[in-house]
Amino acid sequence: MNKFVKLPLFLATVALIAGAALASVNYFTLPIITLREQMALDAGYLELLEIDESKYASLNRVPESGTIAAAAELSAKGIIDYVMYENKSDDSLFGIVYNGLVSGHKNNTIVFQVGFKGGIFAGYNNVSNQETPTYGGVYLNDLDDIITGLPADDEAAFLTALNQYKTDNSLSVTNTERNLVPALWAAASHYISLLEDAS
Repeated sequence: MNKFVKLPLFLATVALIAGAALASVNYFTLPIITLREQMALDAGYLELLEIDESKYASLNRVPESGTIAAAAELSAKGIIDYVMYENKSDDSLFGIVYNGLVSGHKNNTIVFQVGFKGGIFAGYNNVSNQETPTYGGVYLNDLDDIITGLPADDEAAFLTALNQYKTDNSLSVTNTERNLVPALWAAASHYISLLEDAS
């Protein structure tokens, strides 16, 4: 056979085999890649709810992408939107993370996330703020430790923990708290109402 026929035939065969191999690899890795991409987008949510890759596979994100806009009563308190995670096995609520934006000292913005699971505060994520670093900034950075594990349906315990922290640390953060605390409690109340609706 002529070299001009063999070489193109050989190259076409190699290209066909390589293409088939690449398509096979893509077919098997695409779900894993998609899962990891979504997890990267959801990093703040997953961290607050302590969801790792193995747990993530057993959950449905609601909505699948984007967020759910907060209703008027939540929005009025500074909660912008939220994301829920449901157990695939029975569609029960695993956890929820709310995104919020409120004004703090001198009307500076405080952008935050607060999560709930199992009937408790799962955590607080201080996304950004312009508070005074030695007062409001300290408070916001420690807020996760203060509220994590508190019952989401016990406002008295919530307020007591905040007040105890301020007393122990001789902090006066009235302006930082003015809008933040009502927003956190509005999120907790909404979460509890979802749990009650589900039962």
